[in-house]
Amino acid sequence: MPDSADELRELREKRTDELAQVTEWLPAAVPGNVHADLLALGRIGDPFCGLNNEDSQWVDERDWWCRKALSLQLDEGERAFLVFEGVDYISLSPARRFKLPRLLCASP
Repeated sequence: MPDSADELRELREKRTDELAQVTEWLPAAVPGNVHADLLALGRIGDPFCGLNNEDSQWVDERDWWCRKALSLQLDEGERAFLVFEGVDYISLSPARRFKLPRLLCASP
């Protein structure tokens, strides 16, 4: 986890740059995982058959992004909470129009 505001800012900038390079969004099951989604789409072979697991190592070497459009109407002074369950323990949410300084998740 970043120790300072500068490190967090640098990490945000890196992630925002990576997000800008996305060329294709794929459907995903939630809850779920990237391997299962790619398998369902025919992008990787079944990792439990033959050498398919070796052939799909590239999946773990990439960062994966999820997106969801939200519609929220708040009255003046009203607050809302955006709760993530099952999100990796260190995640950033580059939400537009919302100030989300950082997202920290902890396990009990």
